[in-house]
Amino acid sequence: MSGKSVFERLAATLTTEERERLLGSIRSNMERDLAPVGVTPEGKPPTIVEKVHALGIWGRIRLFLTQILTGATREDVITRWTLSQLRQQISKSDAPGVDAQRRVFTEDFAQSLEQLREAIVRLAPVLEPLEVNRPEIIFRLAAAEIPEINRDLFHRTSREYLEQQDESNERILRRQLTMHLDDRLGEIPSRNAARIRRALTQSDQLLRLGQFSFVSMIGAFSGTAEAGDRRCAFDYISNAIDRLTTELSYLSEPLEQTALETIVLVACAQDDTAEEEHQEKIRAVFGLLTDALAAFRAFSEKFPLVAINRLIREDPWWEPAPQERAGHDWLSVYREKLEERIAREVLRVSLHRQVREQIKLLEEIIEDQVVPFPDLPDGRGDVHVAHYHIASVVWTFSTTYRRVTLTPLRLILNSAEFYKSSNRAQYNDAFNDYDQLPVEIQKLRKLIEPNGDWGTILHGDESIERRQTMARRVDEEVQRLVARTQTNLEMLANLLGGILYARPGSPYDTIANYGQIGGRRNAELIEEIKQVQSGLQRIVGVIGEVGALEKRALDNEMYLKPT
Repeated sequence: MSGKSVFERLAATLTTEERERLLGSIRSNMERDLAPVGVTPEGKPPTIVEKVHALGIWGRIRLFLTQILTGATREDVITRWTLSQLRQQISKSDAPGVDAQRRVFTEDFAQSLEQLREAIVRLAPVLEPLEVNRPEIIFRLAAAEIPEINRDLFHRTSREYLEQQDESNERILRRQLTMHLDDRLGEIPSRNAARIRRALTQSDQLLRLGQFSFVSMIGAFSGTAEAGDRRCAFDYISNAIDRLTTELSYLSEPLEQTALETIVLVACAQDDTAEEEHQEKIRAVFGLLTDALAAFRAFSEKFPLVAINRLIREDPWWEPAPQERAGHDWLSVYREKLEERIAREVLRVSLHRQVREQIKLLEEIIEDQVVPFPDLPDGRGDVHVAHYHIASVVWTFSTTYRRVTLTPLRLILNSAEFYKSSNRAQYNDAFNDYDQLPVEIQKLRKLIEPNGDWGTILHGDESIERRQTMARRVDEEVQRLVARTQTNLEMLANLLGGILYARPGSPYDTIANYGQIGGRRNAELIEEIKQVQSGLQRIVGVIGEVGALEKRALDNEMYLKPT
């Protein structure tokens, strides 16, 4: 519950102007960074049949003689000829580090891999948030591409909006909001949806490239960097080259600007730093990202990876595996998270309303206002107790209603002649506990006041983690006091109920001097006892209801702020 939800972390509700302000310092240099990162797709060589048809008379004679002399099939001969041409093509290219004739990678290729690894190591802190905050990426992309729809959906699913609605039935309110959600999603223009899909696909792809294991590839080279004699046979890293070529091929189109902007914004989530520091962080993160993109772009331009893979696999017609359906899940994730937000905020508002109703009921019972438990953390500064309202109920009861009940209860203690000795013992114990409740409650108050043993931590300059830990300890003490109060009031209400309304077989019996207790005030005293018994029962009900509401909130990892 201490962690913030994706919606609380998001800057997805930023206005267009705020987004422009945040990203303005990096946009002037962004255009050149949107160039394709991956390998340029290469056309397949002509098929064997096409090659045979393209052979002249002397070529066909040569093909026929080669088959006779080697016993090879036509397909094998054409494949060998094509691979030979491919070796010559790679050898004549400006790609150092690839010895096509000897089928080895050399020092220059190893150095290029190291440059990629170094760029990825520097980029790692930027990519970490992408892996765990994919929904945030989707919502930021939506904020950029469909700002009006996104803003409306955030507003319609906010607590502020829901609190203004007259509908109090959770199920009906959820259905109404879900219908509105579906209507707005149906209004998303196809071109905007396509841009979000492409940007998300590229974001996912950059994350996968950032996790690529260049260390194992570099470790496959023999020799040393100092001597400059490192070598690695094609076959040793053939699978890794295959994967790298395939991954890079998925970034062969220009990058979406929103993809880069969103990666930067997610990595630079707004915190308490000053605006200038935050802008500097944005520029630094963007620099790390563009450096990595430039390293991959230079690598793709330097080495004909598709041709190298064809040569390694001795398959002139090899191509990167087609990309699986990517980015198309953005709408389902967007909808799912908004549905979760609807369910969560509707529940939160419903719980708040029900707590307020119970607070009003208690105020009717005690004929006084419910006041907060003094110095109890109320959520400011991210420090709170989960059972704030029930603590206020117990505090108010102990300082108001309890005092006006003491006279009739003490008269029963001193004058009642119980038929059952067990009831007398129970009443004595219950009254003593009732009398001691304020003492226990005041002990907690003394502990948590600003100068108290716990309060110096709770309200002082300690770290947020230590203050939250102390708040949890306070909450445990609150729960103990509430449980003790509830048990005590239930026992007193039962004993008084036995005195007033004894029934055969009940463990709680009446008293022998029922008609004489209080003397001339007997009738008045009996009426007071009835009011006290009814009040205690109703207060027990309020404590139970408020406790159940706060438990439901706790089970759903939410905090009910003071009403």
